[in-house]
Amino acid sequence: MLSKSPTDFDRLDEILALTAKAGEAKDKLEKTAKKHGHSKPPWKA
Repeated sequence: MLSKSPTDFDRLDEILALTAKAGEAKDKLEKTAKKHGHSKPPWKA
């Protein structure tokens, strides 16, 4: 780990942040879909 450069850590942080945001967005979409009674998102139907 110590041999990694700061840029590698920055990149990893960015990827983790993007993944977390994508996961939250997916959760919100799924909850909204359930609220409206859709089993699948419209783009998958």
